[in-house]
Amino acid sequence: MIYGFRLMGDPMNRFMTDGFKAQEALQKAKELNPENPRVYILEAQEKFFTPEAYGGSKTEAKALFEKAMELLQKEKKAHILDPQWGKSTVAYFLQQFGQ
Repeated sequence: MIYGFRLMGDPMNRFMTDGFKAQEALQKAKELNPENPRVYILEAQEKFFTPEAYGGSKTEAKALFEKAMELLQKEKKAHILDPQWGKSTVAYFLQQFGQ
């Protein structure tokens, strides 16, 4: 229970221990499939919510959300079990930028 509280209540320390692992995982996912829009969504959310003093950027987040939307629109579903999530999330964030 204490660990769960730390995740919710202490984002600065959480980033120092887990943030770099998350960034490495996103980079690896992008290397494995640069056409996966969900990688860009997660990266964009990280940039959007991270303060600029710690590497966040609304400008970079917007570009990543736009890239994700472009990839989502090109995406072809080969199977019903393929991921379906992402478009509404990206649309929500792009609205935050007035698009």
